[in-house]
Amino acid sequence: MFEARVNQGTMWKKVIESVKELVTEANFDCTPTGISIQAMDTAHVALVNLLLRRDGFSVFNCERPAILGVNLGNLAKILKTTETNDMITLRRDDDSDVLSVIAEDTQGNKTSEFNMRLMEIEAEQMGIPEMDYHTSVSLPSAEFAKICRDMSIFGDTVTVSVARDGVKFSAGSEMGEGFAMLKAGPRHAAAASDNETATRRPKSEMKDEVKKERKAGVKAEPVSDDVPVETDAMVPPEKPSKAASSAAAAAAAGTDLGVVISLEEPVTLSFALRYFNTFAKGAALSDRVNLHLANDSPCMIEFKIEGLGYLRYYLAPKVDASE
Repeated sequence: MFEARVNQGTMWKKVIESVKELVTEANFDCTPTGISIQAMDTAHVALVNLLLRRDGFSVFNCERPAILGVNLGNLAKILKTTETNDMITLRRDDDSDVLSVIAEDTQGNKTSEFNMRLMEIEAEQMGIPEMDYHTSVSLPSAEFAKICRDMSIFGDTVTVSVARDGVKFSAGSEMGEGFAMLKAGPRHAAAASDNETATRRPKSEMKDEVKKERKAGVKAEPVSDDVPVETDAMVPPEKPSKAASSAAAAAAAGTDLGVVISLEEPVTLSFALRYFNTFAKGAALSDRVNLHLANDSPCMIEFKIEGLGYLRYYLAPKVDASE
């Protein structure tokens, strides 16, 4: 039997609403480690990658892998009948072609059950290659959603330009043009280059610095030859984690996050605005959104789902026909 329960049913509502505008039917890949969805839109332009880890559920049972073909529009309609604070369980008995959606109120006085027929959805299992993203931007998701709506006034294409001091969203048409410039905080703008330099300094420089501090009367931690110094080979290859790490560090320090930029080189890319507006629905899942960009590569727009996993969208940039 497959069973997945969340104590706050709004999570399921938000997840399905964030995905169904892009993908109407999808396979839920259920394994003992969690639930995932990988699917492309009907135009095969954008891809959605959802991961919900088992640890985020109050109850999770999946003894053997199972593929559940679900009409997301129908599932969204069922979830709308439930109350905000209901506990919601998705359940499917082995070899059954029915997915049960069970809603229980917090007092235990009411239980509702809806049975939805599962589908046979033909879809290739896609392997998403690891991208080498040179630039990442973290910003409030509500701000991202508003900018996407605002830029839609001026056209169907948005250009994203990222520099060390901030990120610019712009759009233009015969009507005119508009742009929104978000500046990175001073310490965040410098973090993209300074952090890497600081973590890769030779030991000799670190020892010299310790000696200077001792002369100045500052107590410093000893630097031993046995302590490994981070090298290029030791730096994690996952480029998207830089912006998220910077944001987490800023949050721990109690600073106002605003816009956080991790940048190795400036990037300017253009994308279809209608997809960005669809992706922006993920703002219901997280207070922040991470944009990962690299020249000649699909962008990745990521919403972290606290305690559960993440929702990621991939979209190829528009190519200038004159090039």
